[in-house]
Parts: sequence; structure tokens; C-alpha cells
Amino acid sequence: MDRTNVVGVGARFAARRQRDPRRLMEQAYEAGSVPVAAEDGATRLVARLLCAMGLLDVCEVAGDGSLKPLSGAALRASAAPWRVSRPQTGAPVLAGSGLAALSP
Repeated sequence: MDRTNVVGVGARFAARRQRDPRRLMEQAYEAGSVPVAAEDGATRLVARLLCAMGLLDVCEVAGDGSLKPLSGAALRASAAPWRVSRPQTGAPVLAGSGLAALSP
């Protein structure tokens, strides 16, 4: 019996768990930063969404190891590896949420 196309349940679950937004945030907040490969489209999509919400910072890793902060359209155009981390400025205050009056 040929089983070359059979994928174990554990492997499928592990791949899904890496794309989970909560898991990515927990990893970044606990470790300080998490590398994301250029080929990992699913994790990059989650990182872009969390960056747009202000919950993660995304930096492009240059060939020499230097980091360049990314945001907006640059997030979609970047083909280099990324490093995601906890935002340096803290949680964002969303306009219209009623919390804007509490921000300094």
C-alpha cells in the first residue's frame, strides 16, 4: 500500500497551530521576537494582520542582519525574512473606542 500522500494528524495540527494569531503573539511576547521565513506565507499573513492592529511590530531582516521596520504597503511587498516582536510603544488606542480620552 502506497502511503506517500498520507499526512499525520499531528503534523497537520502543528502547522495550523503556528498560523494561530494568539500563538504567534504569545511566542513574540514571551521570547521577545520570532523569526518568520520569507516562504511562510500563512504566518506572514497573520503577522500583517496583528501589525495592522498594533499588536506586533514587523521588521525586515536584511542580508547583513540589520532590521528595517515595515508597515503598510511595505509589508505586502517585502520578500525578505521577517522578525516579529512585541510593539515598543505599547497597545494602541483605537479612535472612537472611548479610550482616546485616557491616552496621554
